[in-house]
Amino acid sequence: MKGVKDVLYLISEYVSEYPYRNLQSLEKFKSCPKYLHQMSLDEINQVVKHWIPLTERTAYKQRKQILNYFKWLQSKGEKVNSSIVDKIEIPILEKHFLIYSTKELKYYYNELFDYLKDFAEKNEIQFSKSIYYMCYASGILSFYGLTEEEIIALDLLDIQSDGVKGYDLPLTKDDIEILMTYRNTVKLGNRKPLLGNKFIRSTHSKTTIDASYLSRPLWRVNFDQEHLYLKKLLSVNNLYWLGVYSRIFQYEDNSKAKLEVGKKSPQWFIDMIGSDNAATISFRKKDYIEYRNELLSAYEEKKYEDIDTSNDLNDTNIEIHKEIEINTDTQEMYSALTKAINEQSPESNNTILKMFESLTNKIQSMENELNTLKKSKQ
Repeated sequence: MKGVKDVLYLISEYVSEYPYRNLQSLEKFKSCPKYLHQMSLDEINQVVKHWIPLTERTAYKQRKQILNYFKWLQSKGEKVNSSIVDKIEIPILEKHFLIYSTKELKYYYNELFDYLKDFAEKNEIQFSKSIYYMCYASGILSFYGLTEEEIIALDLLDIQSDGVKGYDLPLTKDDIEILMTYRNTVKLGNRKPLLGNKFIRSTHSKTTIDASYLSRPLWRVNFDQEHLYLKKLLSVNNLYWLGVYSRIFQYEDNSKAKLEVGKKSPQWFIDMIGSDNAATISFRKKDYIEYRNELLSAYEEKKYEDIDTSNDLNDTNIEIHKEIEINTDTQEMYSALTKAINEQSPESNNTILKMFESLTNKIQSMENELNTLKKSKQ
């Protein structure tokens, strides 16, 4: 553990005992003049305030890494104030873009549907998803680069089970399901029929279908303060720009080009945002860089989550090995758990969680028995 051993007390022994634990947050203290566990809360906060802002979940994971190490030191008889870990002020990144693919779009539409369903039940009114499928379908097409005018121009039969006629869009199975659901809708929840042969239809023949019409059902929702953000987030125009940013990010990743603060915007960026207006370029550049920072943080969050999930499994494996000879019951459970982990199938997830809970209870029970035995021998 080069670069870490000098400032993390007994780190080699800790790594030997828990070789799979993530040490990334601990490594960030390698330039400190004293051992991490001997630092005061103020001293630790002076270090972490210079860290790149993280999402709340990633910050929690990093505190957990420090806490695991501190508790291990305590188990070795070291004097460590582990209670300060919850007070470590890791800079938090406030998310506001939130949608990086139609996978997240589906998640937030489900959030919308859950809110609307609860609202309808509380107020004893009717609720139907069908009213919002036009917004949802338009949002998907907008995210993939269709303008509002292009969406409105689509004929009903342009939407097909294998894609959209005239467009080469990387639609997912879930995307196509929503597009086909709206295409095949003939009546809304209010039982009024949709009129015309265009993809975007209305229940009134005299309705003017323009850009504002695509998000109109969203604007009519009576959102509470907690869910108000969904109104802008799911608007068709906002999803269009989130899709543009997604493609810019992919371009940077594939070409190794990078939009940089303080440097002239390259022509490829100007072409991708579709405007050579100086004010528009400046705004979109600033907005995209914020989007990129949030997306990178989301990737980091997912990486920490995957690493920590794997580490939790490995740590559990290690702890089970230590106690495996306690009784036959535990040994059989360990064998079943190891099999479930190795299978890594969706069906094994519930089995793993139930076994973790049972094993945790067993380990806690054994710890209590050991503590009682120690006290009786004193």
